[in-house]
Amino acid sequence: MMLPSLCLTSCRNDIEKAIREFSSQKISLPYDVLDKQVCSPFADTITDNKTLRLVNFIDTMQCHSCEMNRLIEYERLNMSRPELERLEFVYIVNTPSTHIKRTNQLLHSLRVGGSVYLDTCNAFRKENPNFPNNKLFFSFVLNREGNVVLVGNPFQNERMEKLLMKVLEADSCQYQ
Repeated sequence: MMLPSLCLTSCRNDIEKAIREFSSQKISLPYDVLDKQVCSPFADTITDNKTLRLVNFIDTMQCHSCEMNRLIEYERLNMSRPELERLEFVYIVNTPSTHIKRTNQLLHSLRVGGSVYLDTCNAFRKENPNFPNNKLFFSFVLNREGNVVLVGNPFQNERMEKLLMKVLEADSCQYQ
């Protein structure tokens, strides 16, 4: 009877260790080789006042339309909240060049408001070779210096959202 408990504790410890390791590295966003998309006439193109970026990495080898729909719904519900005005929503869509047309159609139909970058040459993973394959790490918050300050999508549960608010508050104090 102790075995399941031991496994759960071990698995949780492994995930916590992986989060600490991931959070200790800088993440580089290779904007110069990514193809920026404007998917909505309401897209926010002024990001100078944004000090934090919620980065969502989407690999189209998985069910990207399901993932995009879910992420865009979080964006719609949260993008206009005043307490999130310094948070830029960024999507890195890893897609082969053969799927560009289909990916563009999906992105434009969803009217994504955040910054969308297509990665057809796997530049994000090449620039960040230690980026985990675990989907838990596919959403994360970066500060101005490219440091990971939060791992996971902060809008999936209340606890994560509270952590995001603490990060935003700490960031606000740092840059005032």
